[in-house]
Parts: sequence; C-alpha cells; structure tokens
Amino acid sequence: MSRFFSGVRPSRTRIESQYRYAIHLQRIGKHRISVEVLRDIARHDPGNPKIFNAMGIAYDNLRDYDKAVMAYN
Repeated sequence: MSRFFSGVRPSRTRIESQYRYAIHLQRIGKHRISVEVLRDIARHDPGNPKIFNAMGIAYDNLRDYDKAVMAYN
C-alpha cells in the first residue's frame, strides 16, 4: 500500500481519489473490490463515463460479461 500512496498524487476531489484507488485495485487483481468502490462512486457521479468504463473492465476481468456490457452501455 505504501507504494500505491507514494505513486498517486493527491486529487482535488474524493471521487477522483476513489477512482484512482479502484484503478490501482484492478492493477493488482482485486477486481471485486474495485467494482464495489466504483459502484459507490457511480452513486455520487452517475454521469461519469470513465467510472462505468473502469467497471466494465473489472467485470471483463471477472468474466462477468453481461454486467460488463451493462457497464459499458
């Protein structure tokens, strides 16, 4: 975790910080946790396409293709 925090610059918003954390989780193979974080972000920012794109990627990695398609749409 210390490596993660040293590599991430502080962001201006909580949503951006959570998004970066979710992307980090994907990089280390924690796709289920990443989806949980992204769902929380989507509740607060439902119009942000990069959140749903990241969620689709996580679902792809989990081989849950139906949910991936829904996230991409």
